[in-house]
Amino acid sequence: MKLQLVPKVRGADTNKTARQYLDFKVNGRSILAMLGWDDADLITPLGWGTREAEKRAIDELLVKEIPTLPSGRALVYVCAECGDIGCGAIAVRVERTGDQITWSGFAYENGYEEARDIAAEAIHFEAQEYSAIFETIKRE
Repeated sequence: MKLQLVPKVRGADTNKTARQYLDFKVNGRSILAMLGWDDADLITPLGWGTREAEKRAIDELLVKEIPTLPSGRALVYVCAECGDIGCGAIAVRVERTGDQITWSGFAYENGYEEARDIAAEAIHFEAQEYSAIFETIKRE
């Protein structure tokens, strides 16, 4: 599978803050759409938050850091207003096996209720290409 990070804009209205962020696309399709969550008001933690939060998210997705969530999953979509898991988020298990990165076990989490699994096939990426995508956006 081919992963891309594509610039996207969440439009503003009376109750929404405009956000420019980087969306995950696999083979040209948003992961939110692949999961059937394309109507959710969620965005990735990439391209808009603090440098520290973005670096942490990238390091978890690169399997350089242990995820902070008790479930062991890494956040891939968060609240578009504040990024707080308490508002609800989509998280995934990220594993590296040899030259392959696998995203599996997608779930909706909010930090205070049990995670709810999202039915989705595992997604496999070539590790070197995958890592290069995240390293190019990593802000120091």
